[in-house]
Amino acid sequence: MAIVDALHIACCIVTRFALRSIVYVVVDIGQRSQNINDYFMFSLYCNVCRSLFEKHKLLFAFLLCIRRLQFEGAINMVHFIKHYLSFFGYENI
Repeated sequence: MAIVDALHIACCIVTRFALRSIVYVVVDIGQRSQNINDYFMFSLYCNVCRSLFEKHKLLFAFLLCIRRLQFEGAINMVHFIKHYLSFFGYENI
């Protein structure tokens, strides 16, 4: 039993020194939130696409990208809809 206790104490000492030697990297909050958003979008795409047929995956990816661009303010939905409808021949709407 004394051997186990000695190993446990040695392990704790090594862990304590290892934790002290870790250099904490300061991560920008904006970059961290961007990484979380990117991972969430990728995870959402992968998990939803599991249940879609191949012909529907491209449409889902397109709609996901448009919503993200709309949320970021990178796309004007009025102009997008006008250009989207003009592609199908609806010029005067």
